[in-house]
Amino acid sequence: MSFIYKYTLACLLVGILSGCTKVPLPERFDAVPIREQTEDLALDIADVRNLPQDLTAYLDPAKADTPLLNAATQQLFAAKVVENLLAPWRDSWRPRPASEAFVMLTTLQKKKFYGSNRRPITVEEVADLQRLCDVEGYPSLDVRAITLQPAEMRGLPTRRPAFYDFRIAGQGFPFDHLQFSTLPGNTPVRVIHRSTDGLWLFVEGPDFDGWLPAETVAPVDRELMATFRHSAWRVVLEDGVAVMDAGGRVLTRTAIGNLWPRAEGDKVWLAVRGIHGRAALQAVPLSPSVAKPFPVPLTSRNLAELGNRMLGHPYGWGGLFGDRDCSATLQDLYLPFGLPIGRNSTQQSRAGKIVSLKGLSPAERERRLLEKGRPWLTLVWMQGHVMLYLGPYQGRAALLHTLWAVRTRDAQGQERRHFVGRTVVTTLQPGRELPEIAVPEGDLRTRMKRLVMLGTMPEKP
Repeated sequence: MSFIYKYTLACLLVGILSGCTKVPLPERFDAVPIREQTEDLALDIADVRNLPQDLTAYLDPAKADTPLLNAATQQLFAAKVVENLLAPWRDSWRPRPASEAFVMLTTLQKKKFYGSNRRPITVEEVADLQRLCDVEGYPSLDVRAITLQPAEMRGLPTRRPAFYDFRIAGQGFPFDHLQFSTLPGNTPVRVIHRSTDGLWLFVEGPDFDGWLPAETVAPVDRELMATFRHSAWRVVLEDGVAVMDAGGRVLTRTAIGNLWPRAEGDKVWLAVRGIHGRAALQAVPLSPSVAKPFPVPLTSRNLAELGNRMLGHPYGWGGLFGDRDCSATLQDLYLPFGLPIGRNSTQQSRAGKIVSLKGLSPAERERRLLEKGRPWLTLVWMQGHVMLYLGPYQGRAALLHTLWAVRTRDAQGQERRHFVGRTVVTTLQPGRELPEIAVPEGDLRTRMKRLVMLGTMPEKP
């Protein structure tokens, strides 16, 4: 190839990429303004820049080491955490009706969803999933089992995602509606059904039902279950620590909130695959700095120090990529202290005594929070989102939450998003300084529905 030819080709490519050459561009239904794609991703909202992103800054020094609940009450709640963890092994178990087990299949049949290629999921693809589900054969199993490693629980037996319309703000990635949650290793489950290809198992977990990859699950025997039921417990306070056997083989990794039965000394019991594919228990060491006796003393200082380990972590819808969404952050924050608040925001909306905010103006709702909220023990709930009240800061309510984005509108009035995408501390008006902030829906005060007082008896559904 001659120098002149190379030079001409290079100039042509530069012209195309710079927009100087008039080359028709294909229409892209997912195209968004340049500001949303680039500048918004690079800029933090003012709250994140101006409010301390260190939870110890919100402590009352005079009360930081005072228990938030008395010891007897905390132990009562902690017993409920263990009871919930072991619930899939209970003798009184009954399978959920098929209408509940296959709700996502019904949803895919009725509504339009998109795949990872941003194209509609076809009728043929849904039919393939229906065959995998073997609805007519449900329930086909009743096996007490345990997870051997962290596993993503899915709404259908597939790793392929199902998104709503990418053109709509707040839809598309990362909101895969088949991504329910991530179950840690060592989690008791009840196997109810198997996919026709044998690669997926439908299980009941402590908080959710859904499909797990078959290789992540193993059946348990009575002896293993008895060990779990009669052991003391240790709770993990660090993410991402490799748990290894005596030979240095990595068995699993830790995540804040893992609750594992204690063996001798600083060891815990970890389920591994044994002979004939059944689960066996192996005692593995876990540093006292990584895991503590359960429950950890419930003080605001301990909550702040643990929460700081999650601050700044990326947003992870349903545990996607091993990260946390808003409700997972709060569940993992409170579980080490023995408070069972549930896995999703709906469960957490009734995890304690409820103070309704119905009929109040936005300003009145914040005042009600400042007056009635108990720092470190009050959740602020709105449809689809939940936050923790840390207390007043410079006259405003300060909140810890894992926030995907704040709502904005472009010059044409179309709804957009200014991305945050991680665990942060903000006021109830994050992004209020943005000229494009959506009014009134961008103001969280307009959307907050109730306060939930933790450490009190949960409200009934």
